Amino acid sequence: MGKADKKGRFKFWFPAGKSLKLYVCDRNYARKYLECWVMSEGLRDNTKITPVIGNFELWEYKVWFLTGAYPYPIWNIFFIPAIVDKKISPEIEKKDVSVFMNEKKVKIRSFTPYKVYFKGEKKGAYYPAYIISGTVDIKLEDLPPKIIIKTVVNSKKKGIYGEGWYIYYR
Repeated sequence: MGKADKKGRFKFWFPAGKSLKLYVCDRNYARKYLECWVMSEGLRDNTKITPVIGNFELWEYKVWFLTGAYPYPIWNIFFIPAIVDKKISPEIEKKDVSVFMNEKKVKIRSFTPYKVYFKGEKKGAYYPAYIISGTVDIKLEDLPPKIIIKTVVNSKKKGIYGEGWYIYYR
């Protein structure tokens, strides 16, 4: 656990090569805000990010690339939405989502909602989940060795905001 300064800035140290599952939250967790997840299969170097928390969480956030037969990699993002206010539906639309790779906005080509089985409080119910996909317009061998993926869900109309971060090494 770490503690931020008055401006919300903090540093943390993590062993290189270990899978990272870091969540950023504040004292109003689950009352006003949820957490922002920062993930990596194996953090390899110093990384600077600027996560922002909101009332929307990208739970079970995961990013992966398909690099097999294609000269241009296909990226995929999965998450289950969580939200503080139960009066607001966690269902979102493609226009509510933006994806950035190394701070550059990328085009979402596919936005697929579906239902996952939920075992929590509403045991036996199905809950919305999303898979978002797109392509990178750079050949795999020309991609930088580290790609920082930020997914933002933002809808002023619905009153929601949340982020997820993923540090990917090729």
